Amino acid sequence: LSESFGVAALDAQACGITVVASDVGGLREVVREGVGGLFAPPADPEALAAQLLQLADSPDQRRAMGLQARQWVEKHFDWQENAARMEKIYRSLLRDKL
Repeated sequence: LSESFGVAALDAQACGITVVASDVGGLREVVREGVGGLFAPPADPEALAAQLLQLADSPDQRRAMGLQARQWVEKHFDWQENAARMEKIYRSLLRDKL
């Protein structure tokens, strides 16, 4: 029912895996519907199952979406840049505490 960012979804896409997720929280920041994944309304297991079945029945679509997802992640989420940004934030927080 909630997700602040969607690290697992981002990691899956980085591996070329198409994501099926509930349409909650920060998942829209990391999954592009119809390109890298599919969404289902929150707390709707039937809709989630339908999305999973659609991909299970469409291996070509699933592979194409997984490839597009990986390309999008590579373009928009540089791990070294993200780690440096997080380090900067942590150092700033530590400085404020000392």
